Amino acid sequence: KIFIRLLLPSICWGTISCFAITLNKIINSKPIDLYYCIQVITTGLWYLTALFVLSFIGAIIHHYFNKFKWIAWGIIYFAFTFIIPYNTWMHNELWFLLPFFLFGTYYYKHNKQSLCIAIIASFLLIICFQKYTFKYSMYEINALLPNERLIAYTIRNLSALSGIIVISYLCLQLNKLKAYQIVFCYIGGLTLPIYVLHQYFLHFNKSLNYHTLNIIYIIGISIFTITLSIITYK
Repeated sequence: KIFIRLLLPSICWGTISCFAITLNKIINSKPIDLYYCIQVITTGLWYLTALFVLSFIGAIIHHYFNKFKWIAWGIIYFAFTFIIPYNTWMHNELWFLLPFFLFGTYYYKHNKQSLCIAIIASFLLIICFQKYTFKYSMYEINALLPNERLIAYTIRNLSALSGIIVISYLCLQLNKLKAYQIVFCYIGGLTLPIYVLHQYFLHFNKSLNYHTLNIIYIIGISIFTITLSIITYK
């Protein structure tokens, strides 16, 4: 099921991207890098590929090592951090997303939906948002000094945990509204095309200033790009 939902669309998109890149190089008489083409195909939509790999690992752990699942996940995270070479396929993406993945799966099963916890998480999320910079992203975090990296890890993971709590609480509350259910069930069925298309509106229109940390602006741009993605897809 997860192969069909996650990896197959990712590989298909990677294949289309590889074809477009190769065709462009042939037209412009540029050399074709076979290794890069294979990487583009196997990585595809990297987020979906990373989610597939983590889900696959999780399925094995929870089926065969359920009593020691946290130890098993700890060993895997340790391996990504200290043993597996940084330039290994999808290493950075998997290592970066693993804590977020675990926060989400754990909170899904142990979600008590306390208003008090949601309020505390909201304040924590706002504080983390004020401190977060693009340096803390998976693209630049490895260039930081060791002490800066520790701060980045802390802020990144605290923002992930608090964000999951806040969004989960808001979703359950909004789920009581019928109009909300209709709109978000519709959008939920289009998440793949939205994911594929939204980045092009951001990258090709620098005026959208997608590096901003202004929460109100981010919400507005999110609604704008989601709407454009749905219209384009339709």
